[in-house]
Amino acid sequence: MRRISTTAAVLAVILAAGPDDGGVSTHAQSPLSPGPPPETAPPLPHASSDTSGAWVGDVLYVHAGEQPPASGTAEGTGRAALYALSPGDASWETVWTGDPLRGAVLVGDGEHVYRVGGAEVTGARRARPDLERWDRGDRRWVGLTPMPSGRTDHAAVVVGRELWVIGGWAPSAGAEGFGRGRRPPSVPAADWRADVLVADLDADPVACTVVETASLRMHSLAAAVHGDAIWVTGGMTPRGPGLEAHRLDLQTRILAPAPAPPVSGRGRGAGPGIASAGGSLFASDANQLFRLDEGAGAWHVLAYDIRPDRAYHALVGGPGVLHIVGGASHGRIHAVVDRVETASLRPSDVADAPRRAEGAPGDRPPLAGARRWAGFRGPAFGHSPARGLPLTWSDDENVAWRHAVGGYGQSSPVVWDGVVFVTAIDGPLRETQIVEAVDAGTGALRWRHTLASSQPVEVTNIVAKGAPTPRVDAERVYYLFESGDLGALGHDGEPVWSRSLKADYGALEGYGLGSSLAGNDEALFVLAAHDGPSYLLAVDAATGETRWKADRPPTSSWTTPIIVPGSGGELVVVSVDGAVEAYDARTGERAWWIDGLSGNRLPSPVVAGRRIVVPSMDSRSVLALPVEHRGRLADEHVLWRGQSATSGMSSPVVTGEAICFTNSLGVLRCLETRSGRSRWAVRLGSPAWATPIVNGDRVYLFGTDGVASVFAADAAEPIELARNALTVSERLYGVAAVDGAFFVRTGRELIRIGRDGD
Repeated sequence: MRRISTTAAVLAVILAAGPDDGGVSTHAQSPLSPGPPPETAPPLPHASSDTSGAWVGDVLYVHAGEQPPASGTAEGTGRAALYALSPGDASWETVWTGDPLRGAVLVGDGEHVYRVGGAEVTGARRARPDLERWDRGDRRWVGLTPMPSGRTDHAAVVVGRELWVIGGWAPSAGAEGFGRGRRPPSVPAADWRADVLVADLDADPVACTVVETASLRMHSLAAAVHGDAIWVTGGMTPRGPGLEAHRLDLQTRILAPAPAPPVSGRGRGAGPGIASAGGSLFASDANQLFRLDEGAGAWHVLAYDIRPDRAYHALVGGPGVLHIVGGASHGRIHAVVDRVETASLRPSDVADAPRRAEGAPGDRPPLAGARRWAGFRGPAFGHSPARGLPLTWSDDENVAWRHAVGGYGQSSPVVWDGVVFVTAIDGPLRETQIVEAVDAGTGALRWRHTLASSQPVEVTNIVAKGAPTPRVDAERVYYLFESGDLGALGHDGEPVWSRSLKADYGALEGYGLGSSLAGNDEALFVLAAHDGPSYLLAVDAATGETRWKADRPPTSSWTTPIIVPGSGGELVVVSVDGAVEAYDARTGERAWWIDGLSGNRLPSPVVAGRRIVVPSMDSRSVLALPVEHRGRLADEHVLWRGQSATSGMSSPVVTGEAICFTNSLGVLRCLETRSGRSRWAVRLGSPAWATPIVNGDRVYLFGTDGVASVFAADAAEPIELARNALTVSERLYGVAAVDGAFFVRTGRELIRIGRDGD
């Protein structure tokens, strides 16, 4: 979590605005509001609107950059301070005081707290490049290697053992006039600190390097780590105050715009907070709390009023709890601290809350757009940011083309920059295996690659037939067949590498492989779960060589591994009939597991915040598990069991506050993500094998017979927006979504729904 102080000018605007003049206090009262929050945490020893907080173990630390008088009659220290609050304490302990330093950021790595940057209050108001670690024994700040330049009002977080510093500014002489009027002047170009820095906290000496792929020209920022990204919100832009949000992908190190909390009024962008707690991402403004939905596409207003309303507070996230610390409003500086249990927070029903699913399409936040669908279930477990997906279609409407695939396949299509890739088998013994590249705009075949099966098996209704979905990245297309033939092709169809799992590890017994390829930037993960000796395999994506192999007992399953970020690095999670297991993606070491399950052999798990939801054909084995754990998971570690829901062939999807399952009879049931309680159920037009696709405020469900229903996402009741019928000659197996189009895969056809885009 990260909170940042205001510049003098913006703070002057907040302090000058009264509750009736359109200032930040203007907001709708929620009918679900609990009223004034109880005093569940002691107030700070002195009021401050320049606070930043971090946890170390079970101790909450708060840094107050300056402690001015709370009002015209109150007294302040004029000093900076570091406070500590331990469990059960009746008051904060002041562990340090020193010269005022506004805009510094406090972060923690689980063992130490660090203070990053800040600006001196007196004299030239110099922005300092300091990076300091708090020494609890000597009660002093220990200087580490400074940053390349001074900055203040920036954002900082710790990810694993790395410190990340984002944005900010260094006030120069051109900013001396701040605070003289109600409108802050623009920041001189030379004052911005647009770079992003990263430092290894275990290095000796600790030194910052510049992340070349990311920059952000903003200050008055807050940041928090959520999932596999750093979320940043603020603040002050080159155009003046305005709330923006950005997402820094920790794998690609690319910073991109993200949905912003729906803050309104004159205080928009003035000192927002952001924090991760209880597996969710929260944001705050002067008087409201927001929670990011499970799909990371929109923010929900929560039924909690921050009282007194106060901008430039610190929003500090801890284990299942938020602290709202200090802040300023209407001529007062506050010492109040709210302690909020995240499990108690519920969406608000006020009229100006974020759009409900039944609202007008124009009310939803803009989608980011997408030209790629790289693997099974796309970029985010069935969620697509694609623009312009059609709501209605038929044989005569919104169908651009149909392509006859050169064989039969049960896999889903994958897409990369205008090319669709599909796999298939042909022949009475599955003896021919096929990879095709099809032009996304025209449906024309670009190339076809064929290879002989290393394990021919007679085609029947109970064996896999081109079932594993391929995977594609910027360099290669990766294929896997139920025979165990695994390989990579260039985007031109030329072979890069190939291997036979049968030759390496023995014949595949039973139905053959049905699990699709999973992967990250470096490796592919193959689950070989069959009636013979089984295993999870990590393969180097560039060479095809084995990185590690984790042997497993003989158990047949068609589920696909999922990659889940964890505090110690990525985990590969597999759900195989009878058990769910998590492996370290780098080493193959088993991190945690749970057994005693049944029926979890077809649909794949899904990530919902910081929990993993496991679907099953047996309702007793539908459950939610924590991501972070070591060793065997016992019953007390299970977050919930959803005994009212089952899944058939289709994997579940998360839609905001709910998760939707489709069973083998074609019944769609939505459960509350946090509790597992049933929200509603409805029968579809037909059973579905394809995983649903969530796009903005819609959920698309494709039946095996070509009948597709579109429902409102995250609604309190089933709201069917459209039902579309498409004539198909074989079962519909899978769907991919990119800007303007769905690519639907039946046994022998690839069909484009949607005429726009390429």
